[in-house]
Amino acid sequence: FDTGIGAYLLDPTQAGYDLERVALAYLNRELPAPSFEQEDAFSPLGGAEDAKHNLAVWTAAVRDLYEQLVPKIEEQGMHELCYDIELPLMNVLAEMQQVGVQTDAAALRAFGDTLGGRIDQLTREIYAQAGEEFNINSPKQLGVILFEKLGLPVIKKTKSGYSTNADVLEQLRPNHCIVDMILEYRMLTKLNSTYVEGLLKVIQPDGRIRSTFNQTGTATGRLSSSEPNLQNIPVRQELGSQLRKIFVAKPGCVLVDADYSQIELRVLAHISRDQTMIDGFNGGSDIHAITASQVFGVPIGEVTAHMRRSAKAVNFGIVYGISSFSLAGDIGVSVAQAKKYMESYLATYHGVREYMERIKEEAKEQGYVCSLLGRRRYLPELKSKNFNIRSFGERVALNTPIQSTAADIIKIAMVRVARRLKAEKMQTKLILQVHDELILEAPEAEAEHAKALLQEEMERAFALDAPLRADAAVGVNMNEWQTRIKKILFLDIDDVCRAPLAAALYRKTHSGRFACSAGVYAAPDTAINHNAVRAGEAIGVSVEGHTSRAVCAQDIADAKAVVCMNQAIAEYVRREHPEAAERIHALEIPDPFGSTEYEACAREIAKQVEELP
Repeated sequence: FDTGIGAYLLDPTQAGYDLERVALAYLNRELPAPSFEQEDAFSPLGGAEDAKHNLAVWTAAVRDLYEQLVPKIEEQGMHELCYDIELPLMNVLAEMQQVGVQTDAAALRAFGDTLGGRIDQLTREIYAQAGEEFNINSPKQLGVILFEKLGLPVIKKTKSGYSTNADVLEQLRPNHCIVDMILEYRMLTKLNSTYVEGLLKVIQPDGRIRSTFNQTGTATGRLSSSEPNLQNIPVRQELGSQLRKIFVAKPGCVLVDADYSQIELRVLAHISRDQTMIDGFNGGSDIHAITASQVFGVPIGEVTAHMRRSAKAVNFGIVYGISSFSLAGDIGVSVAQAKKYMESYLATYHGVREYMERIKEEAKEQGYVCSLLGRRRYLPELKSKNFNIRSFGERVALNTPIQSTAADIIKIAMVRVARRLKAEKMQTKLILQVHDELILEAPEAEAEHAKALLQEEMERAFALDAPLRADAAVGVNMNEWQTRIKKILFLDIDDVCRAPLAAALYRKTHSGRFACSAGVYAAPDTAINHNAVRAGEAIGVSVEGHTSRAVCAQDIADAKAVVCMNQAIAEYVRREHPEAAERIHALEIPDPFGSTEYEACAREIAKQVEELP
């Protein structure tokens, strides 16, 4: 038993769970200073009697707290949560902290040099636009430049002058080019100070970084990390991807990653018992595309990338109590339009609407909400007379059961993965957890087995009506598998070139779970163009009943083939259609030319795929 863990389960919103604090809260007892921790505490000249007495008092507090906390945990139905999840997880986290993550310090310094060069360039450009030099990092001086010298409209004022926060600058972007420069400058200086300079300070002599995993740091049950925080490394920005390259596997090893696919939406489907959403997941559909089709009132085959992104924002935002005002800002529409989207969403997903109403009422009656495994969060905010505080409590009531259940599930997966690695006497180590991802460092000889093991244990961690799915990949650094499993490609290849490319990819992936359309493998939950039936027949896979041009490369069995294909397409476009080259961003490629060129391109890619080792 652990008194900190026990107290955390009973009230996860406290500032800390050290023994002094917990003893004061549950025993009304102030503990003496821990003099017994001093190096010479028990020496004849070190005050041995005081040290012994204080140690006895602390030990008695542990015993007394055990007697107080355990009955409360049992009474509140958290036995399994405590003894099967949180306590075993302590050993897993301790081992992860001891192992650490290998880093490429030289690559990190080079990245820092690149950032420094761009920061210097931006500084000169900002000075040129301002007509003078000033402290860009000073909100006061920046406010004078923007609002007095350049005459930009004042959006908001603070006690000390003009507000120049990120929200204000975003609104000012259309007014002057200096604003974009300042936003980029801030982003780069933060990357440089927080990650480059910060990480270089904590790389240990063996080249590894050992973060501290905090098990009692969030009210939802999610893990956090500190010194350094490895969970906040940017992913979406290109520079963030460059930063992730510095986290590598040690020589002779690879990194194995698995990422839960839409875990919170799957939990929502289960908790709300929304049959439309459950059927969507179980039928292998793209849930964001389905939502877009319903919200925008178009056939699923006509859902555009923009519609899908907007629907994704609605899917993830509405259950967190997002307002129409906030949603409008997120997806760039009017408040009235955002409200219409939300109403259409709730009209489609009746179960979600009923869940939102039900959970708020339950929270008000009980004073708390629970995860599926019984993790509680008390909500005194719901009794507040202040509207804003009460509204915050309602939003927390909506999202805590979902977030906490997702947190519990990945903790179960961590315990199961660690146990199985030991049971099978593997050298592979669990080294990192980042929100919905688990990362292993595996000897090359164990990589494929470790990948299968990780995926299996994550998917079997908890039974949901919308079953869990984890996407696994192998890479030499943290960015490689990110680029492999996180890209979307929009193609509309003529039938004449689908079959040979599909067959080539199928022979490389050797996976009957996947069907192919437009030359990429798509998982069962991805909407597929109905014209792909011919390609499916060529490789012995049925794709009947699926419709859409959008093909996700997120669920690729062997993403190496897809990366190769993406790179080949990009190279072909740049070589044969330079006028469209600027439309290529990372691995997301629009449709800049017709089916004849696609045919030649697809056949070339198929050839390259066949040549993959």
